[in-house]
Amino acid sequence: MEQEKLDRAIRYVLRYAIEHNGKAYFNPCMYYLGFADNIQPPKSFDDELNKYGEIHYDTHYDLYDDECYTTWSYFQIDDRGIKYIKEIEPSGIGKLIRIILCFVLSVIQLPFIVEGWISFFLNYILKVVSSIFFPFAILSFVWLPIDFICGVSWSCCDYLKYKIWNRGFSWNASAQRWTSHFPEL
Repeated sequence: MEQEKLDRAIRYVLRYAIEHNGKAYFNPCMYYLGFADNIQPPKSFDDELNKYGEIHYDTHYDLYDDECYTTWSYFQIDDRGIKYIKEIEPSGIGKLIRIILCFVLSVIQLPFIVEGWISFFLNYILKVVSSIFFPFAILSFVWLPIDFICGVSWSCCDYLKYKIWNRGFSWNASAQRWTSHFPEL
């Protein structure tokens, strides 16, 4: 594992632990980083993570192979990890600039949310009307490009806000956050 990727993964686990009462469980934390029960993180990752807390291991018995294997179940952060994250977090003017950028991006996102809700209600009305006379359903294709552009724009702003703060976040997660604003028709 290259050093840059290792450092980014360590910071992700430490931030996750801080946000979740001092613990980062293997699932979902390590699954997000690309590891799984059969794809364990390298020893260098565990050694580096142990500098900032303690990894708690579990022993599992595999019925198919008749073998016992040990994997870590969760990581408990301590004061060293909290101190490390506080040291690398921006402060002063850098933090102020990031806050202002996030605020501006949030203001830009507001019209997209309003348009999304208007579109949601229009689609709901069309669904009711088209249950009576189906050709009315074709009208929903009129504002479909606008919905698509609004969804992509909102997701871009959301993704940028997380990237400004160096948070591990994916484009897919931003797209899911956009669609989670609206109930299913």
